[in-house]
Amino acid sequence: MADRDILYEIDPVKGLIADAIAGNSQSILDTLSREDALFAGAIRAAVQTVINERLGAQTVAQIQTVADAVTNAVTTFLTQGHSTSGAAAAGFGIRHLFQLEDAGGNAVENAAAIDVIWSDATADSEDAAILFMLKAAGAAIAEKVRIASDGSIGVGVTPSSLLDLQKAGTAKANLDLLELTNSGNAADMDVTETSILFNQFYYDATTPAVADAARIVVGTEQDWTSTAATQDSYMALHTALNGTVAEKLRLDSVGNLLFLTTVAIQSPNTDDTYITFKARDNGVGLVEIARLAGSADPALEISDRLNFRDAGGATVLGGQIRVVKVSKAYNADLFNAAALTDSATVWTQPADSVLLGAKMVLATQFAAASMTDLDVTIGLAGDNDGLTVQAMNLTSDAGASEYKDRGAYWSAVTAAGYYSAAGVAWIAYTTAVGANLSTLTAGQLDFYFIYLQL
Repeated sequence: MADRDILYEIDPVKGLIADAIAGNSQSILDTLSREDALFAGAIRAAVQTVINERLGAQTVAQIQTVADAVTNAVTTFLTQGHSTSGAAAAGFGIRHLFQLEDAGGNAVENAAAIDVIWSDATADSEDAAILFMLKAAGAAIAEKVRIASDGSIGVGVTPSSLLDLQKAGTAKANLDLLELTNSGNAADMDVTETSILFNQFYYDATTPAVADAARIVVGTEQDWTSTAATQDSYMALHTALNGTVAEKLRLDSVGNLLFLTTVAIQSPNTDDTYITFKARDNGVGLVEIARLAGSADPALEISDRLNFRDAGGATVLGGQIRVVKVSKAYNADLFNAAALTDSATVWTQPADSVLLGAKMVLATQFAAASMTDLDVTIGLAGDNDGLTVQAMNLTSDAGASEYKDRGAYWSAVTAAGYYSAAGVAWIAYTTAVGANLSTLTAGQLDFYFIYLQL
């Protein structure tokens, strides 16, 4: 037996071995196993006991603790390498495999792994990637997240941008790929906002720096509580003007679209027949300025004020747009002779106004034995060559002439608009064409005058 075999007893050896365990315990055991049988039998058993005691009592953090004098640099604690006798190619790498026991008592189930691979193994231009592998639904572990060599992150996909998310959804159904949650809450919660901020570096030859450029904001319209009726939100777009990011466009909880909070496009009304356009009136709020109607009667309706401006923004003509409806009944004996013309004032144009046009519609049908036309001209007194409205052609039906398009509009528009300084009377000159007009039954025409009140 060697001298050191006599000098060292079990306890001193255990103390010495225990201090060295953090270095390379397996190497110690391998060395002891090559000693003489006496030492290998007694001392090796003691060393194994110490290893079990010391490693079993340590936490992971304690085992991995490194102490040195470095204060501003990284210390390499663990180095792992993988070399090959062949030529490395893309996909060549090294893995940390994690295994867990499952509920069935299987102790070697692969649960997760971290792979480090070459995505490009070309010498002197290598690109590496880190792959996070996970087990799901009992299947073999598979890649779920990848960090590419340029720092790009792909979740469910190899990234092609700085952050790339991919997950298979269901056709004709929504898939939430990202959730942003503001966990702040209080009794007073109106205008509580969560946003995505966009920044842009500005150019400066000496010190370029970042500045806010835009923001997408989602906020609460009222105190947000557990009651569904209080959970109303808006989405706003903020952009930078002269270095300040502020709201420019907002979509509120009912679907209204507001521009700079001064102009609004309101969501469709309850029966989806029209939407309204509004502008803010200080002290009043949003006031309707126009309406877009759909359904069976599509039209764009403008509010009662219209301004025409020149290139410099100055008003050259402005006022209220108005429409007047006048109904006129024609008695059965009004056209008791062929080519007889009825003339009557149907509307007096107000002072300081411009007539833009006129429309006519048949409200009640005429009927006569042989009426062929009903010609209408709207003009000034003594002038039946003013606003000529298209002839209302009649057609014979079972021995009675009837107007064939009841409810249709005929219109006439002044070439440049007729300006009235003091007010003027407009007369409808109505002429029936045909024979045996004495059998005519009553009918009604409705006249619509469109004018700008200055």
